[in-house]
Amino acid sequence: MSEPATVANEFASVTVEVVRQGRGSRLRLQDTESGATVSLDPLDLRSFCLADEQEQADWLRFGVYREPAERSDR
Repeated sequence: MSEPATVANEFASVTVEVVRQGRGSRLRLQDTESGATVSLDPLDLRSFCLADEQEQADWLRFGVYREPAERSDR
């Protein structure tokens, strides 16, 4: 596991860390306010890098602030 880093501005704060899993690694992101997490594998990240600007915007819903969804696993 790598040392976590926090990326923040006046709107959001996310902790980022590389986590080893099996034969590879993933990028783990955690919203510091809600605790919600997502893990992205190298293929996810490569696909995002190779996407055109519109596809990236669609993937992220860029510019649209949304409240965290209610999670059924809590």
